Parts: sequence; structure tokens; C-alpha cells
Amino acid sequence: MTLIKKFVIYLSLVTILIISPLIMIVWHHQKELLFNQAKIQAETLFKMIVITRQWVAENRGRIEPVPAVATKELSEYANRMASFKFHITSDVLVNPENAPDEFEKKAIKYFKKGEKEFSEIIEDPKIGAVFRYMAPLHINESCLQCHYYQGYKVGDLRGGISVFIPLNSVREAILLNNKMFYLFGFITFSSIIFTVTILVNNLVIKHIKVLADASNQVMNNNYNIQTNLKTHDEIEHLSQAFDNMVLKIAKNEEELKNKLKEAVSNYVQLYEELKLKNERLLTLNKMKTDVIDTMAHDFRTPMTKILSYSEMLREKKISEDPQLLEKAITVIYNNINVMKRSLDQFLLLSRLEHTDYILEISEVKVKETILGIIELFEKEIVDKRLSVSVHIDDDLIINTDEEVFFHIFKNIISNSIKYNKESGKIIVSSKQDKDGRITIEVYDTGLGIRKEEVDKIFNRFYRGSNVKHTLPGTGLGMSIVYQSTLKLGWSIDVESEEGEYTRVIITIPYDG
Repeated sequence: MTLIKKFVIYLSLVTILIISPLIMIVWHHQKELLFNQAKIQAETLFKMIVITRQWVAENRGRIEPVPAVATKELSEYANRMASFKFHITSDVLVNPENAPDEFEKKAIKYFKKGEKEFSEIIEDPKIGAVFRYMAPLHINESCLQCHYYQGYKVGDLRGGISVFIPLNSVREAILLNNKMFYLFGFITFSSIIFTVTILVNNLVIKHIKVLADASNQVMNNNYNIQTNLKTHDEIEHLSQAFDNMVLKIAKNEEELKNKLKEAVSNYVQLYEELKLKNERLLTLNKMKTDVIDTMAHDFRTPMTKILSYSEMLREKKISEDPQLLEKAITVIYNNINVMKRSLDQFLLLSRLEHTDYILEISEVKVKETILGIIELFEKEIVDKRLSVSVHIDDDLIINTDEEVFFHIFKNIISNSIKYNKESGKIIVSSKQDKDGRITIEVYDTGLGIRKEEVDKIFNRFYRGSNVKHTLPGTGLGMSIVYQSTLKLGWSIDVESEEGEYTRVIITIPYDG
């Protein structure tokens, strides 16, 4: 319910509560007025009749009827010609027609007690409300002329005159007056309610609506609003306080947002730092675990050989046999080198996989670097009588990390030699397409790889099922090659047929 509706309802209730007693007072006053008007009419009529009787009594020589007869005849005329009527009566009857009714009997009893008048309003079934009035008649000097024989004295109660005054016309006049009074009151009441409502609406409600709308805007996070009410009263003070409050809230919210943004930024930064440190710790932990696993996996066989030949060196007969001594030392030396190479390869692979390896870009002469790698395996190539040919332009230069480039092709060429057949071939070639991409291919006529295993050779420690029981190896070489090409942004493809050949193709994108 709106405030203006509440105001109208409460104002109406208060007004009704105030006016209702006044209406009751007016109604009671109107009732008394009705009674008094009827009484005044009855008293006037009674006095007129008494005056008439007295005149008749005092003018007996000129007027023939006695006062009682004259009063009786006047009563009959009144019944025919007027709305009122009257009746002369007594409890000591001369004429039976003057016998008193119940009202008159009651009045005579009161008169005998000294009362000077008696009146009532009664309901007549024929004419409605009637005012009954009766006053006593006392014996005076003129009355003794007719009633001396009855033993009356001056001042004795002779009877009374009863007057009937119909109240319908008076009541209608009062009702009409009441209607006008109520109509005027209703118009006055409505005018007051309307006027006060308009004033309250214009002076209060309208401004409250402005403040309420502004409050809703603030609730919707709109602080660019000012009420600016100019009423030169408390409403204006409230408007100013509200506007100042909104400005302060906007300022505080902006400061809170900035502080929250700063806190979130610091939190995000701290979270990223912690996340990075955690990733590094996880990387280092994984690297440590991988190193331990690799050492347990790859160092078991060479360590066993080293321990075995070390025990043999402690025996006197070995130290006295130069051939056995040299063999033991050679076996120990070779297995230590195997462990060293395995550890070097794994450390390189771990660096590529688990750390932010920083590439050091420089110009690399491809053919010169490839030939240098091949020279490292000269003994193995000669022992297996392999044919190695390099078809690379002398002036081919690429910008890359030289160390990573070296390890890529060292592992590929090493595999081509290790898994080749006796008197096999190795061909290293390169070409450049029209888009500037360079491909370097290493082809060998070795044992090859089964088709279903080609996609697995880049996994750590994986070795082909056709060689893992006959030839030594760590299974890390091609993992290093794969991780190195990813680090450089190159791609690698392997084509092979078991027992026939293996072709490893490195594609280097054009670097502009």
C-alpha cells in the first residue's frame, strides 16, 4: 500500500473518530430541539385555550356557552381544521365525553403531586409520532360561578387540558436540516481530505518518490545520480544528506575496488610465482626420480661387470697374467664409458623435458658438423665395413642451437651404425623446397623397425623387439632426438621396414 493511501485512510479514520461524537451530540441536540419545539407549541396552544376560557368566563353576559362547552367546541373545530388537537378532561366528570385517557390519568396523578406540566412523545399507529402535553386547570373566581355546587375552592385542581402536536412536519424539517448539515459536513470533510492529500503529495510524497527512485539506482550500482531537491525545509536537508552519502559510497566503493584489484593482482602474482616454483620443484623431483630409475635400469649390467672384474683384479693369478689383467681393465673402462654416456644422454633428455632450456642460436654449418659426428664413429664404421656417404651442400648453413643439433644427429647416426648390417650403407642427404624448408635425411640398410613399433621408438627406454635382446642400448637416443626437435620447432618422421632399411627425416622450417 502506498504512503498516500495510508495517509488518506488514517486521516479519514481520525476525522471520523473526531466527528462521530460531534454527530452524536448534534443528533441528541436535534432530538431535544424537536421536543422543545413541540413543547413550546403545546404550551402556546394551552395558554391560548386558557386565555379563551378565561375570556368566555369573564364575559358570560355577552357569550352564551360556558367555558367548558366553548373549549369542547373549539376542540372539535381543531380536529376538523388543524393538524393539532386538544382535550379538556378531569377525574371528576360532569360530561362523560371528557373522560381522561391513560396519558391524561397519569398526568393528573403528577398534578396532584404538585407538578405543573406533563409531556411525552408517543407513537400513534395512524399519524405517527405525537407530542402529548398536558397542563392543569385550577379553580379561580370566574370558575366558581359554575362549579360552586361541587365544593371547589379557588386554587383547587379542576382537571387539565391535553394537547396533541403531530411531529411529522417538525421531524421532516429537522431531517431536511440534518441532510443539509451532513451534506455540508461531507463536502467539508472531502475538501479537507483532498486538500491535505494534495499538499502532502506535493510537499512530501513527491520528494520521497524522488529519493526512493534514487535509492533504487544506488542499489543497482548507479552512483551517478543526485536528487538536488530544493524545498527549503527538512526534505532539502534529507536530499543533501542523501546526495553526500551517495558520493561517499561511490568514493569508498572505488577505493575498495582498487584495493581489491591490487590484492587480487598480488594474489595472482604470488599464485603464479608459487605455481612456477612448485612446477620447478616437481620437475626437479621428477628429474631426480628419473635419474634414480635410469641408474637402476641402465647401470645394473655395467655395474655388475665392473664389480665382477674388480673382484677378479684382487686375485693374485689375475695380476700375474698380463692378458687377463688387460681384459679386466678394458671391460671396466668400457662399462664405465657406457655408464657415462648413458648418464650424459639422460641428463640432456631431462634438461630438454623438465627445465626451461635456453637455446643459444648461432650459425651451424650442416655438412661440416655432420662429417665431424661421423668421424667420432670411425672405428665402428671400419669394424662393420660400412659405406657412408654425405650429400649436403658445402654452403648449407642454418641458425639453430649447435649443441642440440649435434646431439640430434649424433644419436641418429649412432643408431644407423649400431643397428646396421655388416657392409651396409649409410646415406646422409639434404634438400630445400620452394618454400625454403630444409629436410635432412639419414638412411641406412640396417635391421629396420617393425611397422607396429615405429610410433613407439620416441618413448623413453623403448627398444625394438628385434634388437633389444641382441644389441646393447639404453633406449634414450630417439627420445633425445624427439625432444630436441620439439624444442627447436622442427618435425621428425621415421620410415622403416624390418630387415631392409630405416629412414629418419628431419624437417627444418624456413626461418626467414
